Amino acid sequence: MSSTEIFKADRSTVINPNGAPVTLPMRISPVAKEGLVSAGLEMVIGIDPDLEKSGIAIVTDGKLTALGTMGFFELTEYILEHKHVAHFVVEDVEHDKTTYHRPGANQAAMRKIAQNVGQVKAIGRLLGVYLNGCDAQFTLIKPLKGHAKKAKNDANFFNQLTGWQGKSNQDKRDAALLALSYTGSIKL
Repeated sequence: MSSTEIFKADRSTVINPNGAPVTLPMRISPVAKEGLVSAGLEMVIGIDPDLEKSGIAIVTDGKLTALGTMGFFELTEYILEHKHVAHFVVEDVEHDKTTYHRPGANQAAMRKIAQNVGQVKAIGRLLGVYLNGCDAQFTLIKPLKGHAKKAKNDANFFNQLTGWQGKSNQDKRDAALLALSYTGSIKL
């Protein structure tokens, strides 16, 4: 079953592994939902929380099939529509309790960094509360480190590791690495 058969389009345009635009579905059709379940396909949706737009990755049967971003309210609608066919993997942004000093950053820069981190933590917490409240299956995963951090920051390395061919940014790559590591498709 192709992603065009699975998804009935709406608002969020993303790029598929071949670099072609795809539209992330806001609503999954009943036929597509039944098709996913009867075909035994496993859908995992990785989420890298962010205040403006969270990174989203869709992994179907262990393969990265789409990357994108969504604002908070759009994402909550998306979760509600997919909670019966997907497992959500969310970066546990509250895992690290401290904002560490960045070399070369003055006090004003550190205050701004701390404020940005606080905003991301708030969105992460709200997503957790929402996922729990709507009875979605989800897992919180601590922030990536080491080898995975390199893949998050280096698009070429990410492409080699995952087979992805399209464009991406750090938020999308982080969401993909979370979902792929959860499925065991890549070892980080």
